[in-house]
Amino acid sequence: MSLGDIIAQAVPDVISALLETAKQLSFVQILLFGFVAIMALFDADKKARDKAAKKKARAEREAYQTRKRAYSERYLAYKERQLDKLERRERAADMWSYRKALSENGLKSYARSSNYELKSYSFERF
Repeated sequence: MSLGDIIAQAVPDVISALLETAKQLSFVQILLFGFVAIMALFDADKKARDKAAKKKARAEREAYQTRKRAYSERYLAYKERQLDKLERRERAADMWSYRKALSENGLKSYARSSNYELKSYSFERF
């Protein structure tokens, strides 16, 4: 026998048992059981709504944290670009002062070099 067959056979028995029990109960007891059953349904509905609200709140918190992380990453990237720009400016200023010192010492062709990195030249004597 499958589970469906067992349930199909049990349902009429359960219904008849409930009807027999209802015949023995007073009207007030039936109302009381009905009230308890309705309260149980409302309680189950409230629990389901609370669970859905918690799930929604968790999803909103995770979305907020994701947005916050993305903003922090963009801000850090922006700050890194600013630092890189500042370092390039400082390096250019250092090269300008270095070239100025070279040109004052008579090494104008080397000072006019377009290379920003310092080169090491070896001068040979003939």
